[in-house]
Amino acid sequence: MLLQAPALSDGIGGVGVHVVALGLLILAGAVMAVVLRARLAAVVALGLTGLGIALLFALLSAPDLAMTQIMVESLTVILLALLLIFAAGGVVRGRAPLVVAGELAPPSGAADPVPQALILTAIVIGFAVISFAAVLARRVFEVVGTDDPEAMEAEP
Repeated sequence: MLLQAPALSDGIGGVGVHVVALGLLILAGAVMAVVLRARLAAVVALGLTGLGIALLFALLSAPDLAMTQIMVESLTVILLALLLIFAAGGVVRGRAPLVVAGELAPPSGAADPVPQALILTAIVIGFAVISFAAVLARRVFEVVGTDDPEAMEAEP
């Protein structure tokens, strides 16, 4: 069942209770992002705020804005989390991690390529998932002819 736009006569001051709850969720996420000292927790709080805004868009009958917000928010949280992981590993200037012929390990002082490879792989996977979601949404629009969820339910 799809969520309907709130009736203006329900809730507090003419606003639906679920809209007020989402507003509090958004406010709590924003305050937590400012107050928390742990960087990863602040990134999660920012993601919570963006998700709340996307849900608010969906509740107020703006599915196109909601989907865009979710995609942008997901990409932003992924990139910020990866940046934090990369920064935690430290940027070390060193020699290329090439193993000289006859040696079993790279020379001392060589940079570790594994964190960089993991971060780049995660960025590519995150971008691929977001791109797939956008292509899927476009294909649904082409097949069904609308992006309105209520109209999609009405079709056979």
